[in-house]
Amino acid sequence: LSSISSSTSSSTSSSSSSTSSSTSSSTSSSSSTEIRSSSSSSSSSTSSSTSSSTSSSSSSSHPVVGSESSSSSSSSSYVPPDLCTDLVAHYKMNDNAASVVVTDNIGAYNGTAQQDTEDIDVVGKINGALSFNGSTDIIAVNVPLNSQSSISAWAKLTNPNAYPALFSTANASNYLAIGPTKLYFYNGVITPQLSWDYAVDTDWHYYTFIQNGSSITLYVDGNSLGTRTYGGLSSMATLGLSINGAIDDVRVYDCILDISQITALYNSNNGTEDDCPPL
Repeated sequence: LSSISSSTSSSTSSSSSSTSSSTSSSTSSSSSTEIRSSSSSSSSSTSSSTSSSTSSSSSSSHPVVGSESSSSSSSSSYVPPDLCTDLVAHYKMNDNAASVVVTDNIGAYNGTAQQDTEDIDVVGKINGALSFNGSTDIIAVNVPLNSQSSISAWAKLTNPNAYPALFSTANASNYLAIGPTKLYFYNGVITPQLSWDYAVDTDWHYYTFIQNGSSITLYVDGNSLGTRTYGGLSSMATLGLSINGAIDDVRVYDCILDISQITALYNSNNGTEDDCPPL
């Protein structure tokens, strides 16, 4: 905990990238330690009388977080239209280059890693993810939050007892920490202001943070842990502060996600990388 409070403040870096078309959701599995050495194959799914969707599957090789291999699959599912229009930032965390740029798929809020992404690329919940060493590895971003905002991300911890912060605001003054038996919300002091009972493990889980004025609601894997009262947050400045593990598919919405939308993004524990999946 003290290491979180003393963590260095994040710097922001923004660079423009062209808006990309959404990719279909995909399956990733690996036991190799080679980064991004892959072969891919695609297959089309069957159509129903009321809708049609195409899914592709790929197999790529990444280093694996922890000692075990990770595999996942995802398929298109109905997502309400406001998930398209109110998506402010989307970090698919598939970056794997001799560059510190962490791409915002929407294009306005690229992040900055502390080392080249090719050195921290690992197997993700969906395709690749970026790993964190629990101390120096953070991703600096600068994404504004309004009074009605939502943040979601997949995370896999290799050390749930270290109270890592999934994300934080400027100068780590506010952060959401994942403890061994609770989720905590801190305001720059040692004692957490808010807490939610939650037994943490080393599997992939989908965390959703909802800000609605002075209230904060947390969901894990589409299940609500309850609502607490707290002053509003104005920005998200870092990802992965003191996390030992990996983070995948981070999204920031300029709206309050309801349970049906959270469930659609969770996608039966498969997730989805689509910015705006077909309806």
